[in-house]
Parts: sequence; C-alpha cells; structure tokens
Amino acid sequence: MGIIAKRIKSFTLIEVLIAIIISSLAIGFSITVLINLQNLFNKKIKYDDQIEELNSFIHVFKNDIDLSSEIHSGDETIHILKDTLIIDYSFFTGMVIRNNFYQSDTFRIKYSGIEFTPVWVNKNLVQDIKINLNDKFIKYLKFNKDYTFETLFKLSSQENGY
Repeated sequence: MGIIAKRIKSFTLIEVLIAIIISSLAIGFSITVLINLQNLFNKKIKYDDQIEELNSFIHVFKNDIDLSSEIHSGDETIHILKDTLIIDYSFFTGMVIRNNFYQSDTFRIKYSGIEFTPVWVNKNLVQDIKINLNDKFIKYLKFNKDYTFETLFKLSSQENGY
C-alpha cells in the first residue's frame, strides 16, 4: 500500500507577508487619524478656555464700568472708582490683572492696546473704552460709560475745588 499524503491547509509565506503589510498600513492610518483628532480636540479645548476667560473678563469689566462713578485711564491701566472702592485694571502682554483692596484677578487675554475716548453726546459725557484684541474672530471689545447729570456735576465740582 502506498503512503497517502495528507495535504495540510496553510498560508504561504507571501500571503502572510501581504496580510502583515495590509494590517500595518491600516494600523498606521488609524494612528494618524487618532493623533490628528487628539490635536484638534486639544486646540478646541484651548480655544474654548480662551473664550470662557474672555467672557469672564467682559462680565466683570462691564459690571465695574456700569456701577462706577468715575473712570480714569493711564498708559496701560484703567482706574475705576466704584463707591469708595478703587479698582485698577493693568494690561500686560497676554493678561489683564484686576486689583482692588480685597482681591486680585488675572484674565489671560491677548490684547494689543486700549483706546480711551471721552465723547460728548447730546450734552452728556460718554467715555468709550475700546480694547483691541489679538484674535482671529474678535478684533476688539467696546464699552462705554454714560455719565448722569449728577455725576457730571460732582466731577466738575471736584475739578473746581468746591
């Protein structure tokens, strides 16, 4: 009787190499997509943090201006008199620091300059404060303080020494 050889079903070396190459390409593509998505997610989180910081600054600054009785400006500072409290805003590269007697707040905002313009509108003094930003979407923030007649009378009395 003859020896019957059983044929073993298996893959050839070339088939295994082709499978490894295709798997490597698929894994490499998947890792590249994952890394790009992670970078995009990190940029989105960073931008969301910047927007949240900007919104916090807008809220606090607008509240201080609305409740103020006087506003004075320096080169890179704004001094706000609010009742008996003096609030100082100091503008630095990449941040704005708000100081008062009780606390200090830091807002990380990329700004490029401040414009402080007193304007008379219909016999009322309006101080325009424009904060220029280094941002792709938001170019500047503009605030104004409309003084009442009583406040103007008080300011003019202080200037004249009454």
